[in-house]
Amino acid sequence: MQSGHNPAGHTSADAEGRKLYLGGLPDHVTKEGLRADFGIFGEVERLELPTDHSGRPKGFAFVTYRRRADCQAAVT
Repeated sequence: MQSGHNPAGHTSADAEGRKLYLGGLPDHVTKEGLRADFGIFGEVERLELPTDHSGRPKGFAFVTYRRRADCQAAVT
């Protein structure tokens, strides 16, 4: 995010408004990179980056913020 663009191809928030779905991620994405990019909007409570059997990211992730307002800031 520091470069001024959204690193995820698609984002959406859950009904509670604290959890983001990030889709279209490259296979070289890391939890550390996502935490750095999305942590600028607020405290990340949980970050899930599913991987395949070889340990490579599947191209999507979930970021859960502690506060709803932080999640909304990340989407806009």
